Amino acid sequence: MRKKLLGLASVFLLGSMSSCWHVGDPWNGGHPTQNVSIDTVDVQQIVLEKENLFPEGIAYDLESKQVFLSAYKEGAIYSYDHKGQLVKVFESDLMISPGGVKIDQKRNLMYVAVGAIGVSDKYANAENGALTALAVYDLKTKEQVNWIDLTSLGELPCYGNDICLDQYGNVYMTDSQRPVVYKISKEGEAEVLAQSDQFSGFPFNLNGITYHPDGFILTVQMGSGILFKIDTETGSVAEVAHDTDLRGGDGINLINENQLIVAQAYEVQEDGSWSLGALKMLETDNDWSSASMTFKTTKGMNGPTNTEVINDNLLVVQSYIGSKLFAGQSQSQFEITKYKLK
Repeated sequence: MRKKLLGLASVFLLGSMSSCWHVGDPWNGGHPTQNVSIDTVDVQQIVLEKENLFPEGIAYDLESKQVFLSAYKEGAIYSYDHKGQLVKVFESDLMISPGGVKIDQKRNLMYVAVGAIGVSDKYANAENGALTALAVYDLKTKEQVNWIDLTSLGELPCYGNDICLDQYGNVYMTDSQRPVVYKISKEGEAEVLAQSDQFSGFPFNLNGITYHPDGFILTVQMGSGILFKIDTETGSVAEVAHDTDLRGGDGINLINENQLIVAQAYEVQEDGSWSLGALKMLETDNDWSSASMTFKTTKGMNGPTNTEVINDNLLVVQSYIGSKLFAGQSQSQFEITKYKLK
């Protein structure tokens, strides 16, 4: 039986979310509708100068034309505009370690996956591995309109990591400590959609997650590199066979029905050490029963955690979380790598 939980102020989650899961929704005309390639010649680095920003999640708001970034260490959300202005817009005492960020364009809402990890500046506000929550913000008023705490849906430890949205108003969230995927309805009711020992692994369980309009989600197990396909109604789980090592896989992003972008925070080397990461593209011709890698680059990578597509531009967050934050070091400059899709 699935465990369910009703979020606070769930009235704010009522209504349609037909164009929500991220900007450039391929089912609403923003993303490419046909297969594309990544241009490795026309590459730009957008430099973010902010001490210890350590960006993790990214989302683009069509209305304000701003990029929003989750600050993993500080526990806040920043906006970044075309003038190069980086401004803190959202934070709370319980936003310990924000991860995935998604925007509902139709209703001007931002969703943030929140966990608690020891490297956060707000670590004292929650024990390490003792928080899984979904924060909801109004992009017009800049107010928090909901906080759905999923911590009670299982045993500790837990850690809310990444999210995706479907066209029906549901939110799906990975937990990188519990071997589960959550489903939160548009009314704010939360449940465990899928639970499997296959989701378990070192150093994290499931990480990135993305929605396919045929009624399933894809999610990657960071420790094993296994890619899973999960039915959003039944919660049934199947492995997606693929031909590359996805250990270290972080954010994943379906840019159309047949192509998946993987931000790989690290690759495991032959000696067992971790690299600074890779950007990969996987393609399928059988509805994600299997997939093949068609693109890979490691140039300019430094802990890539998430991606966003804006028309024909692919943005990749270079987080420095593994190389600097987890090593106890400070960092004052970060990058968003911008590729052209063609």
